Amino acid sequence: MAEVLITLGIIGVVAAMTLPALVGNYRKKQVEVKLKRFYSVFNNALIRSEADNEQMQFWEWPENSYKDEDGEIIQTGSISDYEWFEKYLKPYFNIKDVNQSFHLYCVWYDGFAIKMTDGTGVACGIYEGRSFGDKTYPFVCMFFPESKNIDNVRDYNTKSQSLISGKDYFIFQLFNGINGKKGLQAIDSDECTGEKGFKNLPSIGCVKKIIENNWEIPDDYPVKF
Repeated sequence: MAEVLITLGIIGVVAAMTLPALVGNYRKKQVEVKLKRFYSVFNNALIRSEADNEQMQFWEWPENSYKDEDGEIIQTGSISDYEWFEKYLKPYFNIKDVNQSFHLYCVWYDGFAIKMTDGTGVACGIYEGRSFGDKTYPFVCMFFPESKNIDNVRDYNTKSQSLISGKDYFIFQLFNGINGKKGLQAIDSDECTGEKGFKNLPSIGCVKKIIENNWEIPDDYPVKF
């Protein structure tokens, strides 16, 4: 009996040591699959829309903001973020729920959010909180592996501040093809620290790290699962 109890005790200790790692690896694999699938679905939707409409650079794009030489904010465009989505992309997604006006604190004023039937979600808008290397403010999309987390970023509160960039959501940039880049792409940044919250969109380079590692979360990834 004593030997059996000792054996069970050893098994329990080993299980306690290895179970967190196994759970973490399982969560990582789930995120990897969802992230790659979202990237493929979104860009395929753009390709299908081009076939039905015209090339992306000729689309009517959402109102964009940029700073002129005097630092004044100039706005262009005549269509809202959601109107753009409804006109060009909505028919190509399997959507469970849509929020047509999705204000995100210190990120955008008039974005949109959709929850997909596979349990994932995405929120997009013209990012007016920060420019990425030039004077224009980019069109960005935040992908949520768990769509329920979209509800947690409606306000700047305890729940929204606990979400981790590069784990609970991932940031992409949408390019219209005018300057060479086209479609939904990783943001060209090495900034990936696993910072909490979403104010000013921290850790914008996490997607790049994963894509460069063949769509697998690298061993030195700064965010723990």
